[in-house]
Amino acid sequence: MNRIAYYGTWNYPGHRFVAIRGEFTAEEIRGITNIDSDVYIDATATEGFHYYGFGDFLGYGIPFSIDDKRPGCITAVFVEHAATAEDILNALDAFPELKQRFRRRLPKPSDL
Repeated sequence: MNRIAYYGTWNYPGHRFVAIRGEFTAEEIRGITNIDSDVYIDATATEGFHYYGFGDFLGYGIPFSIDDKRPGCITAVFVEHAATAEDILNALDAFPELKQRFRRRLPKPSDL
């Protein structure tokens, strides 16, 4: 079973790591939370979405939050062993509460 992590706001303002499925080491959590930097936030805002590679994870992020309207918000999901946008979309489909956080823009198979 592939692990899934979320990074962004979750029910209230402020970015945080949330393990959706599976357990994560402190090193993995640090690696995922590193997207909270100007480089990633600017790339995501410029494109309207962005894919991130981190170890065995493929991440997808958008510059939008349903919980916080301040500039610089990011909503990102990381799926272990994902290789395509469709893999990420399938993971989101399995967790409706997570999927609704990406309602402004879901991954599209043509993205990658």
